[in-house]
Amino acid sequence: MLIFLICVLEFEYIRVTKNWQIPGIRPYEKYRFSAVFWTATGLFICYIMCPEYIGIPTVLSLAWIDPLMGELRNKRMNYFWLYGLCISFSIFLCFMLWLSRMQIWQCIALSLIASILCVLCETKKNYYIDDNFLMLVVPSIAVMCILTFVF
Repeated sequence: MLIFLICVLEFEYIRVTKNWQIPGIRPYEKYRFSAVFWTATGLFICYIMCPEYIGIPTVLSLAWIDPLMGELRNKRMNYFWLYGLCISFSIFLCFMLWLSRMQIWQCIALSLIASILCVLCETKKNYYIDDNFLMLVVPSIAVMCILTFVF
């Protein structure tokens, strides 16, 4: 996995410095690292750091919520974030109840926190860091910190 991440980093560095035009790269990613690099980095961090009951729903939330919220935002739907929040909460809750040994109230609390953070990372745009990376890392780190220091 680390070798894959290093290869992606090398390719991105060459792409940015040599100004290569790659199909599928968005125009605003021409002079900075692309979403592919940020997603690969986030997946690597999630894979290394998180147990399955946190990592799997985080990756599934990225895979389902990111495109869903993007499409709903483009259609100018009101409360598009609410759809993402409900689906993300359901994903986190199902996997935490299924794979962890926590009590139900802990699963609900952590699922709510993780899904809120996941949706916030998708709705708030950052110029320097892609939302794919943030949607993977922020909820994972928050849940891991809560598990370590609170529960």
